Amino acid sequence: MSQTGNTGQQSGFTLLELIVVLTISGILLALTPPLFSSIMPEYRAAGASKKLTSYLLRARHEAIVEGKIISVSISSAGYGRQGSNKIQQWPTQVILKHLSEVWVEENREEIILKFFPDGSSSGARIRLASGTRSVSVLVNWLTGQVVSNE
Repeated sequence: MSQTGNTGQQSGFTLLELIVVLTISGILLALTPPLFSSIMPEYRAAGASKKLTSYLLRARHEAIVEGKIISVSISSAGYGRQGSNKIQQWPTQVILKHLSEVWVEENREEIILKFFPDGSSSGARIRLASGTRSVSVLVNWLTGQVVSNE
């Protein structure tokens, strides 16, 4: 600490003041996570849609590069390559609200989305929800373009 002019006293904080400030800071930090945890479910659907979009874009890319049809299974349990045991599960509190092929408006339990070597696809509409938030992923049948409204 620095010396003050004539008196020779040191200026600074006492140990008691530091303890009080650290205690108040600890209490505030302990109260902060519950505030954010109520907001987090709203953003889980957005995160899940981004992961799904990325997965579908990768499958489309592989279909073009490898010159073969790539099939992706999408259901309420999750999504993954058709015939593969590895399924990407939806995050907790994220539910599949609507799943349909582009030509059929009815809601389905599962669809097989196909990406073709020319870049096109069989097309799909997927809606995920978490809390009050709902996010859509659309796969254009003609161009194979994958778009999320998030």
